[in-house]
Amino acid sequence: MDKEAAPNTFVIPRQKSQLNLAIFVFGAILLVIVIFLYFQNQQLKQELITLKSVPSNQISVLPSPVASAEVDPTASWKTYEIPDKLSFKYPANLEVKEADKEFINISPVQRSSDLDVYFSIDARLQNNYVNYNQAITAIKQDMINPIVTNVENGVKITGTAGPGYGAGQPITVALFRFNNGAISFETTLTSVHSTPEFKLLFNQILSTFKFITKVNHPEALNQYCAGPNNLLCPTGYACKLKVLYKSEFGGNCVSESETSP
Repeated sequence: MDKEAAPNTFVIPRQKSQLNLAIFVFGAILLVIVIFLYFQNQQLKQELITLKSVPSNQISVLPSPVASAEVDPTASWKTYEIPDKLSFKYPANLEVKEADKEFINISPVQRSSDLDVYFSIDARLQNNYVNYNQAITAIKQDMINPIVTNVENGVKITGTAGPGYGAGQPITVALFRFNNGAISFETTLTSVHSTPEFKLLFNQILSTFKFITKVNHPEALNQYCAGPNNLLCPTGYACKLKVLYKSEFGGNCVSESETSP
């Protein structure tokens, strides 16, 4: 009698089983990602709908950055005025003293002596300062390697002092045209003037100079001026010089417009 045949069985290979498991895991992950993106999309749509329903005047917008205005370092400084000529400003750690009529010294409040002067202003319009161009020439001749730059209503001349007192010391002189003469603002001969801080202070004070509005005096036309007593013309008129003697200059007052270059 033949032996009973064994029933047929289907054996799944091990490699194929692992492949199916990997496919199942990948599919599950993909499904989770799709579901997550779906809900995220729904939430974003809801936020957009809510935002559109808010009136535009209730939506806050951050202001764009605005550059801060520059602070004027001279805003809190004191003001000094020379009547009928000019005014200027100076910081609280300096003081102004009139050494002569219309001749001003600017010194530190705390100083070792009265000779410790930082700047001087000469508004007397005497000697070389009777004539603006003559004053420029004289200042340049007293300096070594002078450098001339334009400033409002005048020039600034920088260099080193020539032979004599203070030779080799740095010096700066600003000359302002006034009544065809020159008003000077200059440093004194001390070594402190070579520091950047001192040069900045000079330029800051220089920037505050303001000149008084000129007033015409018709009666001054052809009036004698200059000469040995340095007679001045009133504001609005200039001294038209001529040689009286070999060493003496004098002239007559004319309208300032006649002497303008």
